[in-house]
Amino acid sequence: MYNFKYVKDSMGYVFGDKILIDLAECLKRYFRETDTVGRVGGDEFII
Repeated sequence: MYNFKYVKDSMGYVFGDKILIDLAECLKRYFRETDTVGRVGGDEFII
């Protein structure tokens, strides 16, 4: 995600965490059940 640090710093960490959770849920719905989606760190995800 581009400019995620700016969003998190300006909107707060609670809002930033909510965005990460929502994104992870979207990714899980998009890919197959046998695929693995994980957060590497910061704003990076691995599939």
